[in-house]
Amino acid sequence: MSPVTFNRRIPANIDLVCGDPLLELQANAINTPSNTQVPGTNTWVAIIDWVRDLLAAIEHVYDVIFLDCNPSFSIYTQIGLAAADRIVLPGADPCRSELPHF
Repeated sequence: MSPVTFNRRIPANIDLVCGDPLLELQANAINTPSNTQVPGTNTWVAIIDWVRDLLAAIEHVYDVIFLDCNPSFSIYTQIGLAAADRIVLPGADPCRSELPHF
C-alpha cells in the first residue's frame, strides 16, 4: 500500500505493509510448529526464514526496510528481530516523572 494515496504529506517513495489485526491469534499457530521437533529439520530456523525469504525477494526494490515490532517478546517479534540486519531500540527518558529514577 502506498500511504501517499491517503495522505499527500507522506513521500511517494514510502510503502507500507499493515499488520494483521489477528496477529496475536496467529502467534499461536506459528509458535506451535517452531517448537516442534522434526528430525533433520530446525523448525525455528524454518519459521524465521519465512520473513527472511520475503525480505530477500523485495530488498532490490528498497534502500531500507523497517520492521516495526511489538514491544513484547512474542514469536512474531522474535522473527522480526532474527530477520533484521540492524535493530533500533527506543529508549526511555529518565527525566520523566512517571519513570523510576535509577
